[in-house]
Amino acid sequence: MKKILIVDDNIEYLSLLADCLNKDFETYKASVVKAALCVLENTSIDLVCSDYFIGDGKVLDLFEELRKHNV
Repeated sequence: MKKILIVDDNIEYLSLLADCLNKDFETYKASVVKAALCVLENTSIDLVCSDYFIGDGKVLDLFEELRKHNV
């Protein structure tokens, strides 16, 4: 099963989207950049679905960190 990481600081939307995608994906959730990076460092993720502005930064911050770590 494909693994998807959903990143959003709106917890209700995050949970709703994860519930909808659980049938087709193994879902992982994060509400801040730091938590998303932790998931990505410990799990091989196939797809990231993210809000642009999240609690502790922007999704661009997340992607910049991914690039630095070659994740």
